[in-house]
Amino acid sequence: MSRFREYLFVLTVSFEFVFILLGIILGLCWQPPLRYLATLLDTSAEVLRYLAFVPIGLAVWNINESKKLLFPDHDKTNILHEWPNYWKLRVRFGVSFFYSCIFALAGISSWLLGLSTKNTGHLALIICSILGSLSVSISIYWARINEEEALRKITH
Repeated sequence: MSRFREYLFVLTVSFEFVFILLGIILGLCWQPPLRYLATLLDTSAEVLRYLAFVPIGLAVWNINESKKLLFPDHDKTNILHEWPNYWKLRVRFGVSFFYSCIFALAGISSWLLGLSTKNTGHLALIICSILGSLSVSISIYWARINEEEALRKITH
């Protein structure tokens, strides 16, 4: 039961969850600010179409870096895998993988739906997916830095 609680905690107490809620709130409640933003972006609609690929690229990077996080090259003695809280790291990996896929799917769907600056729902979807993907990437990058630092302290 503690693993389930850990998954639930990590899923809901995160910036990624906030970005999903923000996307829903933007799409449903804040139409006027999105319309204003849409008029500002209307001149570069072609560039906006390709912004849908940003979450996909970040998802690929996230998955690659997460693998390096779980299996660092310099940890030949398996210090990380013998760590008692390694399962919590795996939980966070699973949640980051889940969020990366969700945001990548949001990017794909906004591209397939023909992202338009006229549709505020599409705009909210792409904003949410880019910010969420960026949040996952920053979290993974920060975790890699902390892991590297901790392993260097232990091994040297």
